[in-house]
Amino acid sequence: DFKILLPEDAKIILYKSFKLAPYYCHKYISTIGNAKDIGVTLNSLEDYLKNELKKLGNLDLEETLKNLQFQLQTFHIKNRDKKEKRELSKRVDKLQRLFQLKKFINSWKGYEKIKSLKKLQDYSDLNKNAIKLLKKNPEIENNFEYIIIDEFQDTNKSQFELLKLIARNKNITDVGDVN
Repeated sequence: DFKILLPEDAKIILYKSFKLAPYYCHKYISTIGNAKDIGVTLNSLEDYLKNELKKLGNLDLEETLKNLQFQLQTFHIKNRDKKEKRELSKRVDKLQRLFQLKKFINSWKGYEKIKSLKKLQDYSDLNKNAIKLLKKNPEIENNFEYIIIDEFQDTNKSQFELLKLIARNKNITDVGDVN
């Protein structure tokens, strides 16, 4: 009991729900799909962020970043050495990456919540749920005498896992580019 969510519609959901710039809508939907397809979970990203913030002393990320950016912008006022400026710049870069990751994680969480409420599944969800179904009911594989895969070179980890489950008898023919 679900509807398939196309990538274009997913971008619109992010835009309307979170007022993200179109660039980020495209980037986030693409990244979410790629992450799911290679087995990166939202929980693993949250754990990573939590551990990185813990290493930094559980600071207020946004406030600390603003303060450091101000120090970097006004660095020329005080007579300090270039090594100190490089270190400050590295710290600002790291905090900016963590801040961007936090924004991405929050958007991904909201995206998943909206999909759940509206009973939507994106393509990665379809692969993940097909894998669950085949693991739970391996006899489904018997419904397929032969399997032909076009554009095999574009198969991702999740799709490959699905193929291994659905073609245990190695009844696969794949078609792909030579290069």
